[in-house]
Amino acid sequence: MQCQKFNEGWIFEKTDSDDRLKAFYGEKKAVSVTLPHDAMIREKREKDCPAGAQSGFYPGGVYSYEKSFFVPEEWKTQDVILEFEGIYGTAKVWINGALAGVNRNGYMGFLVDLKPWISYEKENIIKIDVDNSKQPNSRWYSGSGIYRDVNLWTGREVYVPHDKLRITTVSVQDEIAVVEVWAELRNITGQGLEAEVLVEFICGGEKVASEKQRVVFYSGQTEDVRMQIPVQKPEKWSPDYPALYECRVEIRKDQKVCDVTSETFGIRMLSLDPVRGFQINGNTV
Repeated sequence: MQCQKFNEGWIFEKTDSDDRLKAFYGEKKAVSVTLPHDAMIREKREKDCPAGAQSGFYPGGVYSYEKSFFVPEEWKTQDVILEFEGIYGTAKVWINGALAGVNRNGYMGFLVDLKPWISYEKENIIKIDVDNSKQPNSRWYSGSGIYRDVNLWTGREVYVPHDKLRITTVSVQDEIAVVEVWAELRNITGQGLEAEVLVEFICGGEKVASEKQRVVFYSGQTEDVRMQIPVQKPEKWSPDYPALYECRVEIRKDQKVCDVTSETFGIRMLSLDPVRGFQINGNTV
């Protein structure tokens, strides 16, 4: 899937009871913000707030984030996912007035499928209500609101879904290493098809290994791809020399590129025993 940041152009407002009353009398205090945004740190401290020193004497509250965004016609044939890396407080996500998702864990990211709720070739409105008023709820300062990035993911025809690529070092020696790549592929064309998957390893701007595999899909099907790829004279990862490779996964259908996904990784094997202790690539750390 293709990712773009969704952090700019948000309107923020504190919306608990006192602030709603002020808004009724024309004292609305909505401000433009760029995410990530901590709503708690901007509050007035209260010595008698319920969480006390655990929250830094910030009281918490109820907040609202709103943003408008244009949805192109081409999204009709794509999957469109919004990823929230972290919202502290109970979060309700509204798309064009419809409740699209709820999350109650402030330390865990979550995904919202936008397809059932969006309208094409026009501006759409996303609103997020965040409730961190029930204090105390943490043993340390937690912050409030959308305190991590928001990402927009789109996938077309055949693609690797978000977080569905795994890279594992199977074996490593001075002369050769074997790295396994697993990926889930999703077909959303509505028909059976044949695709080609090309996996490349890149180090220092140069391709050092590659492998191809053909995949046959039925309609609406997901398929797993698994390859074990040898790397000659590998640059092994260590704390003193943290060499990194790029794994690039390209999906082609009818000679046309449908999706490109990449991830960085280090070639390393970890082991632990009572005699040699903790080892990386055979060297005790």
